[in-house]
Amino acid sequence: MRLLERNKQTIYYRNYKSIKPIRDGSLETGEYEKTYGSINIVRAYVKSAVGVNSAEPFGDFTSKQRTIYIEGSSDINEYSQIWVGIDPTLVDGKPTVPYNFDVIGVAQGLNHTRISIRKVDKTLGIDTPIPSI
Repeated sequence: MRLLERNKQTIYYRNYKSIKPIRDGSLETGEYEKTYGSINIVRAYVKSAVGVNSAEPFGDFTSKQRTIYIEGSSDINEYSQIWVGIDPTLVDGKPTVPYNFDVIGVAQGLNHTRISIRKVDKTLGIDTPIPSI
């Protein structure tokens, strides 16, 4: 029932490509930025949100997770950026609105792919820097 065409919606995603150093003139700054491929479109069933609220020592924590079901296999991975419910129009090859979901995990099944996604804060912007490990 999930994969009926009438239950699907259009989602947009783009996959991680590589990192490149940020330059200041001819010198590298020591920071890097992620580069992504082109935006792809897929029709998928997006399950309603499951949320958890908790009080933490450093403030309130809210987690909103959803699940996407795609018929067959998909090239979406843990490093992909996903737009659900919004249309990322492109200007000069970059989306005009930031992505609103990160991928938590991908599970390939025999007939479909299940992708767990988490809502991200809109203040992160379109191209977020790589966190230091």
